[in-house]
Amino acid sequence: MIHVFNYTDYCKFLVEYVQSQLMRGHGLKSAFAEKLGCQTTYVSRVLNKKAHFSLEQSEKIADFIGLTESETHYFLLLVQKERAGTHRLKKYFNDQIESERKKQLILKNRLNVQKSLSRENQAIYYSSWLYSAVHIMLTIPEFHVKSKLVSALNIPIQKLNNILDFLISIGLVVESDGKYQVGTARMHLENDSPMISKHHINWRMQAIQSIEKNNPENMHYSSIITISNDDAHHIKELLIRSISDCKKIIKDSKEESVCVFAIDFFNLF
Repeated sequence: MIHVFNYTDYCKFLVEYVQSQLMRGHGLKSAFAEKLGCQTTYVSRVLNKKAHFSLEQSEKIADFIGLTESETHYFLLLVQKERAGTHRLKKYFNDQIESERKKQLILKNRLNVQKSLSRENQAIYYSSWLYSAVHIMLTIPEFHVKSKLVSALNIPIQKLNNILDFLISIGLVVESDGKYQVGTARMHLENDSPMISKHHINWRMQAIQSIEKNNPENMHYSSIITISNDDAHHIKELLIRSISDCKKIIKDSKEESVCVFAIDFFNLF
């Protein structure tokens, strides 16, 4: 998904937002122009960094693409930085932008925890791997329609309907004209949540099925070893750093494939 907080250039954000939409945003520039009451050529000039939107136009664009209040504030800071006429003023807005980005690095702020699901709804969500699978698949435009989801997951349409109805009821998914997309609510599972073990088990079971399919494109590695306590701690640190590096790549990556990322390293007894 395209998140404005991942960008420090509002033009680049808008260009990649347009490209991320269905049919690579065909007709979206015209929709922008209609919203702003200007020519499509002017929108193109802005996206090519040959002109800039005014703050009033920028606010309308933010509203049109559905940015939240905090996202709109950040987006307007990006616009003001580009429009700044002096180095000192540009630095001022750069500092404001950096401050907002740091706030967003706090995970609970990023996931808008006040919209977290109730324990009851979490229990349903993690009762089967299918709920989170459907949820994450909807970040890929190809899977915005039921037929593609049913085909990929190989499940009955009624089962899919039940899953979608639940996800819609708790705000994780929205439906419009027969197409389904990720909603505004967010899933965030604390490490001490009673659901965390179920979450791990769901995807380890899928890993077992993947191993049985013996697809050479998939990667599985298992080994039992003896090792010193210090080296075991060192390996854990290496894995943690590797996970952090992978998450940075995942955060800005275009949604094209659904993959399972699971790592285990534990004492046998």
